[in-house]
Amino acid sequence: SCSGDKDTPSAELNYTKAVKKLKNRDFTSAAEDFEKISDEYPLSKWGVKAQTMAAYCFYKEEKLEDVIRVAEEFIQNNPSNPDVAYMQYLKSIAYYDQMNDITRAQDNAKSASYSFRELIARFSNTEYASDAKEKLILVDEHIAGAKMVVGRYQLESDNYVGAIKNFQDVINNYARTNQTPE
Repeated sequence: SCSGDKDTPSAELNYTKAVKKLKNRDFTSAAEDFEKISDEYPLSKWGVKAQTMAAYCFYKEEKLEDVIRVAEEFIQNNPSNPDVAYMQYLKSIAYYDQMNDITRAQDNAKSASYSFRELIARFSNTEYASDAKEKLILVDEHIAGAKMVVGRYQLESDNYVGAIKNFQDVINNYARTNQTPE
C-alpha cells in the first residue's frame, strides 16, 4: 500500500517498454522485464498485467517450467482476477506440451489432465474450456496408452496381477479411449 500512485507512472512506462520488446519478438528480455515489473509493483494493475504477459512470453520462448511457475503464482495471488482462466489455460498447455512418449513416465500428462479438469470445472463457460475438453481427450488417450504399454510388458513378464491392475485402470478411468477394447 505504500507504493502509491507516484510509482504507477514508472510501472506503466516500464510496461510499455516491455510490450515494445514483445512486439519485436524479444520474448526473453520482455519476460524478464515483465517479471521485474511484477516484483516491483505487485499490487498495482501494471504488476498484475505484467505477470500474465511474462507467462505468455515464457510460453513463446518454450520455457514451460517458467510458465507453470508464473501461472501458479498468479492464480494463488489473484484468485478473483478475470485473467485466472487464461493463466490456468497457459499452465495446462505448458504441462500438455511437456508430455513424454507413452513408454516414459507420465507425470506431465497427469498434471495436464488435472490442470485441464480444474480449468473445465472452474471456467466452463470460457473459450479456454472448450479447447481444454478437446485436449483432455488426447491426454486421457495418452495416459491410457502408457498404462497399456506397462500392462503388456507385465503380461509378457508373467506379472499377471500388475497387468490386470493396469488394464483395469484403463477400463475404470479411461473407458472412452481407444485403448479400452483391447
